[in-house]
This record gives sequence, structure tokens and C-alpha cells, in this order.
Amino acid sequence: MENPIEGNSLHIQLVYVAVKLGIADLLKEGPKTSTQLATAVNAHPQSLFRVLRALSALGIFSQTEEDLFDLTPLSERLQKDAPNTMYYMALWEGEGWSWKPTGELLHNVKTGEAAFNHLFGKTLFEYLGTNTQDSEVFNEAMDQVSRKTHPLILEAYDFSKFKKIIEIGGGRGRFIASILKINPELQGELFDLPAVGEGAQHLLEQEGVKQRCKVTSGNAVEFVPAGGDAYILINFIHGCNDEDIIRILKNCRNAMSNKGRLILIERLILPGTDGVQTKVFDIEMMLYGGQQRTEIEYKKLLEKAGFTLAKVIPTKAEHYILEGHPH
Repeated sequence: MENPIEGNSLHIQLVYVAVKLGIADLLKEGPKTSTQLATAVNAHPQSLFRVLRALSALGIFSQTEEDLFDLTPLSERLQKDAPNTMYYMALWEGEGWSWKPTGELLHNVKTGEAAFNHLFGKTLFEYLGTNTQDSEVFNEAMDQVSRKTHPLILEAYDFSKFKKIIEIGGGRGRFIASILKINPELQGELFDLPAVGEGAQHLLEQEGVKQRCKVTSGNAVEFVPAGGDAYILINFIHGCNDEDIIRILKNCRNAMSNKGRLILIERLILPGTDGVQTKVFDIEMMLYGGQQRTEIEYKKLLEKAGFTLAKVIPTKAEHYILEGHPH
């Protein structure tokens, strides 16, 4: 096991409990007994012992004596401030609003209603818009995932040919910051829902690109800012239905000149048995009302919004770069 949060649902819940209680951070200074840890986190000592024993058997912690537990390289990644932390990903995987929709897959298949909407009476992003703590977990988890994929995407595409890029739905700004760091002449603008802005400002400043990246807010279904010669949407379209996608892409088309470029970065559903992970991920997206699509499906959506799909560029990640030209 190379990833501390992979495995079956019970494994994920075991890791979630340890992360939610902050066990890995408590072990920074050395081994502790389950009783010491239980006292620190206000937990039931025997129950916590059994959880830590199971996690040690999985290699996530180390049981050095009968009741003495220590860190391993895997649990070091569960510390909140570790360089390659999986802290927020573990929280996201274990929170009820994340895993409960899986139990409603049958309802999703029988009715076509997104399982998340059925459970919570609203879409995922409507839910996150009114639940600040869960929104932070979601955004931080997505940021942790993106740190692995962004360098591979940037290897495959040259953004230096643009003067100003606008990223739609860019979250905390990790991707646009990565682009701006390697293209010092480039100007940027990050556009997302209002609740995201504060975290984005902090990250952009931390990455040293704040002076070259404006942060604006709004709903892309209603409008997007004008003035960019490239509009970027990474891991965004798969969370939307066709109707909203066409509205968003039309807004991008209306905001750019005839020489502008639309850049979608998404996984693609491949023919036959290729791309197994993406096809399974598509089911996860279905639970939230989203969808992974084929190249042909993206081509049709772009055409309806006023674009021609001019290029499809593979990357070393699981993502493809789809470049749309206005027509």
C-alpha cells in the first residue's frame, strides 16, 4: 500500500478516524500509547487501541510494543502540514457528504437523479456554498490532487504564446499559479465562486504571482470576465450537465476575440476497455450530477457553443488538453 487512503471503505474510514482525531500530528514528537492518545483527543482508549492496531497491521502506523504506536512513512503523509500531505484527501474520502451518495447508486440508476441531490436536496456546489468547513476540506483536497497532475499537464502545453489567461472555476488558484510561475511575462485572472476568493489570494501570494493575477468572482453559468486571449477550464466541465456546459462555453466565446482560445483539460472516456479508471470515475461523477465524456461528445458541445475542437493533446497524466477555436 503506497497510498494511506486507498483500499476498501472500511480502510478509508479507519484512516479518516485517525486523521479527524489528529493522531499523526500527535505522534510527531515520538511514540505514544493508545491511552495517552485517547486522553489527548477525548476518545475511548480501548476502541482507539483497536483502530490503531488495525492501521498498524495495514502499515499506516507502527505498533512497536503491545500498546505503543509510532509513525511510518505513510502516516507521516497524514500530518496536516507535511510537504506531501494527504490530510485533506483523507478527510474528504471519509466525510459523510462524500461517501453517502455511493449508497444511493441504485436510486441514481433507476431515476436518473444525482444521488447527492437526492440525499441532500441540493447540488454538491450548492451544498459547499453554504457549508464553509466542508468547502475548505473539498478545496484543499482538490489542491492536493492537483499538485501531482499539474506539472505533467504543463509539460504538454505551451502557455507562453498568450498575453492574458483567465481560468474559470480555478478554486484556490494552484493551476494558474503554476502557469504564471513558469511564464513571467504572462498576466492572469482567476474566476470562481465568491467563497473561494480568500483562499486564492493567499495561495497566489505564497506562490509569488499575486501581482500578476487578478481574482474575480461570480457564476460562470451567468457570465465570465472579458479580456483574456485564453480561457482555461481544468477538471471543471465534468461536474456540469450539458445545458450548463453550453452556457458556460458560450459565455467564454462571447468574452473572447475571434483569435482567442478555449482550453479544456479533462479525462476522456476512451473506446473499448481502455481507460478503466476514468470509466469508474465517471460513475462517481454521476453520483454528483456530473459526467466524463468522449472526444466526440466534447466536440459536439464545443460546436453548440461556437467553437471548433482544433486539437486534442495527451499528457502524461490521465488528462487530455482540448483546444477550441472560435468559429
